[in-house]
Amino acid sequence: MGPCPDDIRAMKDLLYTGFAHVIVALASLGSGVLAARILGPEGRGELAAVFLYPQIAAALTTVVLVDAVVYWSARKSAPPGQIFASACALILLIGIPVAAAGILLAPTLYAGHRPEVVFAASLYFGHVLLGALGLTAAGMFQGALRMGVWNGCRIAVTVLYPGFVLGFLVMGRVTLTEFVIAQLLANAALLIGVGAMIRREGWTGWRPDFALMRRFAIYVLPILSGVALATLNGRLDQIFIERALTAEDLGLYVVAFGVAGLVSNFTSLLSVLTFPKVAARAEPEQKAVILGRFLRLAVAVALGGTVALYLLADWLLALLYGDAFVAATPLLHVLVLATLPLAAKAILIQGCKAYERLGPIGRTEGIALAVNATALLVLMPRLGVVGAAWAAVLSQSCAVIYLLIVARGTFGIGIGELLRPRLDDLRHAWNGLRDLRASGRAG
Repeated sequence: MGPCPDDIRAMKDLLYTGFAHVIVALASLGSGVLAARILGPEGRGELAAVFLYPQIAAALTTVVLVDAVVYWSARKSAPPGQIFASACALILLIGIPVAAAGILLAPTLYAGHRPEVVFAASLYFGHVLLGALGLTAAGMFQGALRMGVWNGCRIAVTVLYPGFVLGFLVMGRVTLTEFVIAQLLANAALLIGVGAMIRREGWTGWRPDFALMRRFAIYVLPILSGVALATLNGRLDQIFIERALTAEDLGLYVVAFGVAGLVSNFTSLLSVLTFPKVAARAEPEQKAVILGRFLRLAVAVALGGTVALYLLADWLLALLYGDAFVAATPLLHVLVLATLPLAAKAILIQGCKAYERLGPIGRTEGIALAVNATALLVLMPRLGVVGAAWAAVLSQSCAVIYLLIVARGTFGIGIGELLRPRLDDLRHAWNGLRDLRASGRAG
């Protein structure tokens, strides 16, 4: 008996999502290379600082509402036009005061920076509105399981950004301000394009439902604490560097972080597959087998990538970013060590979801944040920007240790059972690739 249509569709969705993930990762790398080549280490650090606080503000206020849109669209518990109108109204209601506050606080947040940095950051607080509105429009298609459209939106906004930058470059002027304008234009183009598709689907609505807006807010409140922990933990190193060190230090750090993230981007593809594969198994023993298999594969891929990046660090930095960024080699040598725990953490978190144990996920981020903050306070005064890199390694390692303890105590899976390599892993990896090819032909 062949696979059922739902299985084929699920496999195709995963395949397309994985492909989109690779394109987004490569486009993001290209954007970073473009910024580094044009602006140099100091300018690249200033650009990272410009993006830093507006993106944190967006993640903690408006962007989190996208989850509610996806959830209600998937449930079909309200008309699509009502969902869209209510979500947009709530984003505007929250986002306008947040963006206005960011503009007013920009001179204080960016005290000590050049006037252009303050102006560019003030302008970029518009991302609190534009970014969330575009993601909300795309989320309507994600909730409707129109994964092709949703993945197309992810690719489009990531590719349009460097495209607009190149357009400014052809026109003969690219500064911090042009990079910010390019990012805002990419988000505006996404909103216009997806808005047109929503109108074509008949999902456009102009009258928000205040009861639905309230339900959206109630839905995201429990999620917000986990989002806040994850956001702060992911940005805390940059905040410390921006506050205590130079823009050049920040520029070198974000470049090294981006290169190290190449491995994490590819191992995170495995986490996309992990949740549905583990959740589909009824027996705990079967879940343990699948979870261990994905964990070992992710660790193997991360280990190979870590060794390759460590050996090629200076050559790769010079090739992609230019000789001015070879100074980031010591940072990259440290940051690649975080790819192993990051890969394991991504798989184990998906395991928590598949086992319906959501509590450890928030506690994991809390532990990582506490370790990260402590390590930054202790190591940065002694080691400078390299101390921030070691803090990242320590925080992710502690998070994985906690998740392995959870796996043993809550799931009943021993650490050895999860991590011990098996010859059978190779056969299952080959069969997985064969299934992906078969699903592609079936489409």
